[in-house]
Amino acid sequence: MFKSHFAAASLVIAATACQATPPPQSEPDNARTSSSKPTDATSIPAAEHAIWAALAGTYEIIAVRRASETAAPLHAVDTGHDPRGGTLTISMGKVDMTGITCDGWSVSTEPGPDVMDRDPMLDDLRLPVLDSHAVQTGIVYDLRCEDAHVLTLYQADPRAIAIPWDNGASYLIAEKPLSETGIRKFQDHMIDMKFQSGMPSTEWSPSGLIGLRAYYAYRANTKDAYIFERPAITQSLLEGLSGLPGE
Repeated sequence: MFKSHFAAASLVIAATACQATPPPQSEPDNARTSSSKPTDATSIPAAEHAIWAALAGTYEIIAVRRASETAAPLHAVDTGHDPRGGTLTISMGKVDMTGITCDGWSVSTEPGPDVMDRDPMLDDLRLPVLDSHAVQTGIVYDLRCEDAHVLTLYQADPRAIAIPWDNGASYLIAEKPLSETGIRKFQDHMIDMKFQSGMPSTEWSPSGLIGLRAYYAYRANTKDAYIFERPAITQSLLEGLSGLPGE
């Protein structure tokens, strides 16, 4: 059974309201890899386990960005309705979001390529792995409750996702957050490599964000790279930094 305390056009993620994307147009059964409506992990078809496993984890929303080529105001965040800091947790056959109760989640992969694969506003999610110039390939996932579309997710790197929001005009950028110890270790590395000045911190201080942006620009390795105010911390970005996930 599906219950929502909110209008059908909106979702709330960790006590934060987010608009859901419109339902995708129907497609032939063979156009996607789909599932039934499992709630018990033991009842999930074997072919679907890999899909849930690829998405599994707790993600924190760290940025809201306007999608490219959309007729919408440049500022993507409604100051009275800021979703940053909200979380979304995905486990085998389950999605935890405040405000929505579902007894039958299912997931499918959408056929590509997708417009999100070409949107430069998601370039940090596709950051090439260390010592490579080839961007990572993204996958689009359709999360459904009792066969009703609820959420679209885009993932190219195991540690980060993009969620189309506001009827596709914006993206919520979410990552698997580093622990306080991990944030400090990351900043220690940035200071050692001269990307950051000042003392390391267990949170994202202004100097820590400067170091993060500088290191992302270095790893992007192109003069045309857009430097986001808050780049996503992907597994690719963490490669080569000892003591951190991905190393």
